[in-house]
Amino acid sequence: MKGPGRRARRGVLFGGLLCAALGTAGCLSPGDPRGLDPVARRLVRVYPDLASGRLVILASFEQAEDARLFRVTRDEGGAGDAPQPEISVFRSREGSGVGSLRAELRPGECLRCDGARSERLALIRDWSASTLLLASVLHDGPPVAIETAIEGGPEGVASAPRRAVLSAGWNLLRFDLEELADEVNLTDVRAIRWRLPEARESVVLHLDDLVLANNTRALSADAPAGAALERGVLRGEIRGKRTCFAVEGRFELGLADGLVSSWRAASRDNLTVFSGLGPLPTPLPPDWLQCEPPVVYDDPQLFAGWGEHVAAGQGVVEASAFRAVVRGRWRFGAEPPASTAVPDPVASGPTIAWQTTIYPSGQVFVRVELATASAAWPAGAHLGWTVAVDGRRGFEPLVGDASGPRFVLFARGAPGEADLLWVMHEPAATPHVRLIASDDERRVAATVGAAAVAERIVSSQMLRVWPADIDSAAEARSIADDYQHPAALTFQAGQSVADAAGDENHDGYNEGEGCYELRPANSALRFTFEPRGRLRFDPVFRVHDSGGARCWVYADGRIVATTGRDSAGRLLISLPGVITRATAVEVVIRGGASEADAARR
Repeated sequence: MKGPGRRARRGVLFGGLLCAALGTAGCLSPGDPRGLDPVARRLVRVYPDLASGRLVILASFEQAEDARLFRVTRDEGGAGDAPQPEISVFRSREGSGVGSLRAELRPGECLRCDGARSERLALIRDWSASTLLLASVLHDGPPVAIETAIEGGPEGVASAPRRAVLSAGWNLLRFDLEELADEVNLTDVRAIRWRLPEARESVVLHLDDLVLANNTRALSADAPAGAALERGVLRGEIRGKRTCFAVEGRFELGLADGLVSSWRAASRDNLTVFSGLGPLPTPLPPDWLQCEPPVVYDDPQLFAGWGEHVAAGQGVVEASAFRAVVRGRWRFGAEPPASTAVPDPVASGPTIAWQTTIYPSGQVFVRVELATASAAWPAGAHLGWTVAVDGRRGFEPLVGDASGPRFVLFARGAPGEADLLWVMHEPAATPHVRLIASDDERRVAATVGAAAVAERIVSSQMLRVWPADIDSAAEARSIADDYQHPAALTFQAGQSVADAAGDENHDGYNEGEGCYELRPANSALRFTFEPRGRLRFDPVFRVHDSGGARCWVYADGRIVATTGRDSAGRLLISLPGVITRATAVEVVIRGGASEADAARR
């Protein structure tokens, strides 16, 4: 074991924890499911993921023959003497029909959907046009863990099991098929199987509404899902369980439960692992730099004292051509949440909250906040951070030396292949780095640390996923230096804002969102952006007291068209490209009200 290999896949992240998915917020326009048959129309009314009307029903359990698509077998594959599942009309998901599949599972048994018992029906094999697999499961007893796996291809290659916890009542299981496509051939699915790995006695389950769906929806009404992307313009859409943001020819990032779980470039291969690109907080023992085997960064035991279960979700704060902002939260607790639970920001229990800001330039800023007052850390633990990529894609990790800005670069040598640069906002925040890889080379990760634990921990970090030629320490050093040592601003009118959330050291540069914070004086803002001998990459500025106002922006007397608005309506400005010399910027503001006036109203 060289590193984080041979781990149970996250069900969400941690193998032993439940993450109840929260629907992502955004400006979504559901489709019109006209022309569907009565069964499908009922399902559309019950499940929001089916609003587009693009669905395939694998089994609705409204006919007796549906039961013969399923069988109960031993975990190792033998038939055994298990009672076989049957249709029940006594329990069904409200509103979706009158039948469900009743299956009794004893320890060591699993429920398979493969059509082996049926002479009339077969499991639909090609799932490539769908983004989600949905299944409703009824459980009447105490919480019980359930694992779901998909088998595909002639050899029956199985995905890693996705784990959840069934609470009493109906539970909705949602599986992201784009995520599963990294492991299984979804054009040739042969079976679905469910097992209860920790059950010590017989358990009766009812399964209802096994459905494939394509829930792809644009986040902007003027940019239909699947529409061609404009070069240099950021577009967002909901796809499967992820919220995806892409720029044509540059990158696509997919976020689930607050973390980047997919990163794609020209090849369309996922360049990270579905458990998350990071940065992931990682409790570290005192000997973490030397211990063998190394710390497995997603080992659930690292968080055993935080709570047995975790509810997770995310919401879109901004989704424009200028930038995207997504917030996600995990809340740990002793009890499993309902499958529709929203992580309550004021409820008790340890939390991890991410805010991810994505710019078309390929700059991604992540601010992570841990509230750990009731968390039990392992003895002597410190806090580190981990970023992971798919080791099969040719990444070679490189760590910046102590003589310059500290960074971790995951580089690929071939021209045009996307690289990943990771930089902490504090130059001294990465005193130690350990590079680790899984035995199967599926994951290559870097862990940096370690900081003392506290009841509240906040960290801002930058990931750079474009351009695709950050191949050596020289390029990485310039970008890291720019982030850790912001440019100087000399004001002729206006001033810096030093108290914005995300400005970790109150210098007027927001490390958490990657922008300079500015405030005009008497509706005028004029300043000189001074690189001071460093290369400055795609700087972004936010103008306070500009909500509702008309604004004109000039740089060295020329109109700047790369502008946008944040969620509060404040003006955002970008100076694209590499800035090497002093640049005079002027913002003319007409109308609007100051933020102080708006707050008083």
